[in-house]
Amino acid sequence: MRLYARCKQCKEDIYFTSFSADRFRLVRKHGKQLFLDCKSCGTKSSYEPNEIFAEESKGIGLIAMLILIGGTIGLYLLVWKYITRTSDIWAIANFTALLVTPVLVYQGITKAQRDRVRYFNTKKYG
Repeated sequence: MRLYARCKQCKEDIYFTSFSADRFRLVRKHGKQLFLDCKSCGTKSSYEPNEIFAEESKGIGLIAMLILIGGTIGLYLLVWKYITRTSDIWAIANFTALLVTPVLVYQGITKAQRDRVRYFNTKKYG
């Protein structure tokens, strides 16, 4: 989850990283006024906690996608020789269910990130 505020001068987004789950924890860590530097226009402004917003991190989405693709291909290659040797329908069904595991991991990571962003953005300070 990335946090950002909109620059008061040039209206560009100022991104920064904090591991705060909500605005209350953000205030506990950084105080009631956050001072951020805009990289576009170079101004330093103070921001209240309600002027800070969260969005999903692209890095975590990329990691989740790599787990999905790598895990699916890896499990497929691992299980393929056993699927071709067996004729038992239940064994094939179990192997197919095993291949769904990376999809579930991907969905869990992306849903957790979406929930964290939604929680941060809905909780207002003050």
